[in-house]
Amino acid sequence: MMDTQKRIGEGQAQIGPDDHRYQEISDATGFDYGATFQTEAQVRHYFTAAEQRGMVGDAAVQDQDVLDGWAEIVIRNRWHCEFLSDQGGQCVVVEIQPNGREIRRRADGKYETQPENDNYWIVVGTIEAARDAYRHPEKYRD
Repeated sequence: MMDTQKRIGEGQAQIGPDDHRYQEISDATGFDYGATFQTEAQVRHYFTAAEQRGMVGDAAVQDQDVLDGWAEIVIRNRWHCEFLSDQGGQCVVVEIQPNGREIRRRADGKYETQPENDNYWIVVGTIEAARDAYRHPEKYRD
């Protein structure tokens, strides 16, 4: 089993209620082998059946309920994560759209999305409105 100090992070070693699950999740998915996750959305994307099949093939865990549970455990414990919000950042990515564009939750509780132009952000009050702004930016232009 991986060393707890290394796994949890320098200076943060402590045993949590989910620690017994770490090795199980790591062995099944390899979530801790590559670069650290920067957002919760990246964790959730990694823990999809399609993504797992793409990495592991037919031997991958394909039960989405199991994968969703594992994603939540990884997020809750910040295993292999370096989230912007944990570093005092202003925005947290909550969804990644099919073209790679993000929907972010800002520190003020509003949501922002950048559907087309790198210099144009649409700011709205709810995640639903952010999804709509992503799909129909023309409705939200000044």
